[in-house]
Amino acid sequence: MSLLPASPRARRRLGWATSLLVALVAATATVALLPKGRDITPDPVATPASAPSPATPVAAERKMKLTEETRREINETLARFIPAAVRRDDPGLAWDLSGPKLRTGWSRSDWLDDQIPIFPFPARSTGFEGWRKIYVYENRVGLDLVVHPTSRTIGALAVGVEMVRRGDRWVVNEWVPVASFTPVEGRQWVTGIADFQADGWTDKGLEAPPPLRSRLGKEWLLMPLGLLGLAILVPASIAVSVARRNRRATRAYASSATDARVTWRSS
Repeated sequence: MSLLPASPRARRRLGWATSLLVALVAATATVALLPKGRDITPDPVATPASAPSPATPVAAERKMKLTEETRREINETLARFIPAAVRRDDPGLAWDLSGPKLRTGWSRSDWLDDQIPIFPFPARSTGFEGWRKIYVYENRVGLDLVVHPTSRTIGALAVGVEMVRRGDRWVVNEWVPVASFTPVEGRQWVTGIADFQADGWTDKGLEAPPPLRSRLGKEWLLMPLGLLGLAILVPASIAVSVARRNRRATRAYASSATDARVTWRSS
């Protein structure tokens, strides 16, 4: 017993309904099985950084203008701090010229044992006097500083610095490297914080750029093609089956009509 309806019109309607259902299922499965796209929302940590951002100022702090005297005093501290701490010439003096943030979690003996939370760098003690201010409060100054190396084979280092006033002198409270430069005689390139995150580049990447890769592999194309083929083959098979049934019915009707005419004539 056939599961298809006997009426040709009903079989055609069943074929169209089946085709529509298969197409709907194929579209739904394709959307559900495709891999999710990568989230390209920028990471909040990847926002450009220069000097340490000032914390929310307390009510007692007031914004001030940077005076020549303040700049001179800061330069004097940096001229002593950079060789002592960054170049590791005098860890004891570096401790004396550091603020509470740099000292947090460390002791003077740690610094004397060369455990200083500052990236070592063969820095010159001059050439940084043109630093750029970021913020100026009564007892705090944030600045962008470029430290030049003693060797021409090493590039300069950009640092974000916070200076705080302690008594009658300025000390270094924060020291955050934010970018490094290639040597003057080499290929010019600046490597910053964002270059060490996802999809970041360094100067080494110029020689061999990373190849572009599609998010979907070739194997994923087989799924929609297979579903599309299924959506075509199912209605086609139903149409072929209906056509065969119609031909058989036509032959059976013609055969029965012939038998009827022969019986009538013989009678």
